Amino acid sequence: LRADTPVAKEGQNEDATVAATAVAEASVVGEATDVKPDSGSFTLEARQVYGLVPSQSSVTVVLAKGATLRSLRSSGPVTTDDLLASLKRPGVQVEAVGTFDPITATLTASRVTLNSAPVPGTGTVAPATTTAKPPVNASQL
Repeated sequence: LRADTPVAKEGQNEDATVAATAVAEASVVGEATDVKPDSGSFTLEARQVYGLVPSQSSVTVVLAKGATLRSLRSSGPVTTDDLLASLKRPGVQVEAVGTFDPITATLTASRVTLNSAPVPGTGTVAPATTTAKPPVNASQL
């Protein structure tokens, strides 16, 4: 995560600011807890992070106005109410992408993707979907 401090150019007042360099989007994947429908926010127990270094294992996610919300199970967007209701189910994995504020540990999400697959280690394990390979006979090696 890189935050550039605006610097006044020569001939400008010291209080004048120059546009700061854009910060790359940050992404957090994990399981949502403490869902608050009235404020459009939730806490995300981070399992994977990209583009940020959180100071704790959980990140507060606030939905930005006009955020793109979707589910991997459906082809179209989902409503805020549907997304927040889905996040209340245990073991649901979600990815939130947006701008991260390291001081408040808050991600303002411009995109949220809901995945119905459970998060490993949560105790809610889906049935295995892999196909077991037949045993190999030592004479076949």
